[in-house]
Amino acid sequence: MAPAGLQQRAPNEEDITERFPLDVRNTATIRGRVLPYKGWRAGPIRNLGRLMKDRDLRFKVVTDVPWPYDVYWKVRNFGPEAELANGLRGEVAFDPDPRGEHREKTLYSGAHWIECYVVKDRVVLATDRHRVEII
Repeated sequence: MAPAGLQQRAPNEEDITERFPLDVRNTATIRGRVLPYKGWRAGPIRNLGRLMKDRDLRFKVVTDVPWPYDVYWKVRNFGPEAELANGLRGEVAFDPDPRGEHREKTLYSGAHWIECYVVKDRVVLATDRHRVEII
C-alpha cells in the first residue's frame, strides 16, 4: 500500500474534514473480528493476519468520548481486482448502530483499511484506522 500522501483518491472518496473539523483529544480503537464461516476460524483480524475472500467481518469502536456521539466509517480498498469491479471505495458513511458496530464482507484481494470517526457536537474527537489484508 502506498504511503498516505501518495495514494490516489478513489472516484467517490471523501475526507472526513470535508464534513467536520478535527479536534482529536480522545481515543478510539477499532476491534475487527472475522465471524465464523464453514469451519474457518473466527477471531480478531489483527491475530489472524491475511484473510480469505467471502468472509464476514464485524468492526466495533471502543472510545472514551462521552456518550452521546455519532460514529462515521470509511472503507478504503485498493488493487486491480477492486478497480476492475468498480469496487474502489472511500466514502464516509454514518452508521446509526448505537453499539458502534459496522459490518463488512471481504470481496477483493489487496491491502485495505477501515477508519472510524467519533463525532460529538459536529467535531471529530477521536479516530482510528484498522488494516485489512485479503488474499
